[in-house]
Amino acid sequence: MKHAGLQTVLAAVIVHGSALTAWAQKPTRPPEGDGGFLPWVIAAGIAVVICVTAFLNPKRSHLN
Repeated sequence: MKHAGLQTVLAAVIVHGSALTAWAQKPTRPPEGDGGFLPWVIAAGIAVVICVTAFLNPKRSHLN
């Protein structure tokens, strides 16, 4: 039981140590949005197509 706690602490130290290099980097500016309105239109169109096909005819099944 004592070894399990020690192993857990050791694993947490290793994970924390591996993340230190990522935390030490200087923050950068996010890239400028070049897509604009088009990606939102495409995403909305895909959502509409999925919803229409999902709720098209609920009485229909694979047995028909």
